[in-house]
Amino acid sequence: MPTTNISQILPDVIKHVHFSRKEQKRFVLGYSSALFLANYKNTLRLAKLSGSSQSSVSRFLNTDSISTRALSYSRVEYLSDFMVKNALTPKYIILDETTIKRRGNRIEHLGEFYSTTERRIVKGISLLSSMVWIKPKLYFPLFSSLRTKENLTKQFIELLKRIPFRNTILLMDGGILCSEIFFEAIKLGYTVIGRLNPVMDVVFNGVKLSLSSLRKQTRGTTSVEVIIPKYNNAKVKLVFHNTPQENRVILCSDSSMPEHEILGHYSKRNYIETYFKEVKQNFGLKPQVFSAKSTERHVELVQLAFTVWMLARFYRSVKDQIGLRDFLEKLRLNYYLCLAMRIIQTGYPVITRPFEFLVNSKCIT
Repeated sequence: MPTTNISQILPDVIKHVHFSRKEQKRFVLGYSSALFLANYKNTLRLAKLSGSSQSSVSRFLNTDSISTRALSYSRVEYLSDFMVKNALTPKYIILDETTIKRRGNRIEHLGEFYSTTERRIVKGISLLSSMVWIKPKLYFPLFSSLRTKENLTKQFIELLKRIPFRNTILLMDGGILCSEIFFEAIKLGYTVIGRLNPVMDVVFNGVKLSLSSLRKQTRGTTSVEVIIPKYNNAKVKLVFHNTPQENRVILCSDSSMPEHEILGHYSKRNYIETYFKEVKQNFGLKPQVFSAKSTERHVELVQLAFTVWMLARFYRSVKDQIGLRDFLEKLRLNYYLCLAMRIIQTGYPVITRPFEFLVNSKCIT
């Protein structure tokens, strides 16, 4: 029978990782568990809840003895097995970039990036991420990496190559979609749907003209088939979506797809924005660390915690699929109630299994 017990799901998700020492595995499990319980995420609070010292947390986040990439691959491999066992099919892969606001002099890869939520340039670090979408209320983060001085397109292509789910629809916004990623995605078997930057030329009905001028000739929702010289003369379908709220051009590599389907698929790209919002607000995506290595380790453990939350919610009955914030509040309340009972019974504020009250509480067969 599937379990909703977080302390049981966590070890299964990282079962493919080889840890050279037992305390390394205990740290990963403890730190990930602490991300559920801490209202305010900093190394001191997370260390206390994970049963470690602050210096131990800092050391483990920055050590070479734990492979962040191995943690990522183990999680994605578990997700692949999870989908097969439950007859689930990944429908979308979403690529996006988010800016995490940071200040300080010792933070690696600190820079100025455009924030789509604030619509201005902010100082911080940029995180490149990928997500697999299966259905509403069931989506998982895949791989991520910090944006470096290396070519941004090259980083996204490397991210895309690591994803095992092919023959799906790849969704991107206008800041990511370019000819290099387009061709790599087509080669890997994806159908590409993404917002197109209108500053380019296209060939429509044998006439070469600027995309912006072609867009001006459209009204409402209109679709055309064009050839894009910049994309090595690839033939694609463009959907012009002109409304009082939107004025965008959506590219689709499948010219036979109806325009309403293209817009419907593209709307799912917003799920990655929902994911970013949830992990920033509830799982402390903004790290309290400085080095790139410890930042990537923290981000992966946040992704691990979110993955476990999604798995636990999937195994709960449909009527009990509560929101993330409500779930965490209930979890923390139960934790501190158990802690109080422990103190009353033994005099010691220690809970060896802090999630034991969730064992198979709401399961499906």
